[in-house]
Amino acid sequence: MNSGTTQVSANPKNGAWVIALMLAPVFIVSTELWITRWSGIGASYWDSVGLVVALLAGLLCLWQLSLRVAARVGLSAVYIVLGAAFLFFYSLHFVCALFHDCL
Repeated sequence: MNSGTTQVSANPKNGAWVIALMLAPVFIVSTELWITRWSGIGASYWDSVGLVVALLAGLLCLWQLSLRVAARVGLSAVYIVLGAAFLFFYSLHFVCALFHDCL
């Protein structure tokens, strides 16, 4: 009997994908921010590129999970909105903390 909830199956690879889902975007954005601020190249364009690449990496990890397609689509929409908001504020904090370039 299906209770209507989406559950990740007991695939041992799911744990690694969930960890990658959380850490890969932070690593990508941190690397992009550090390189652009350290090298002095134009940051606003590369910040947008870094955010998009980070979210795509997270989505790639999300789609590797053992979930139904409908669940992946729904989680992808939520992930994009929440991930973009989190990475935006994380970027502000990262640049302020490491480079003392606060707003």
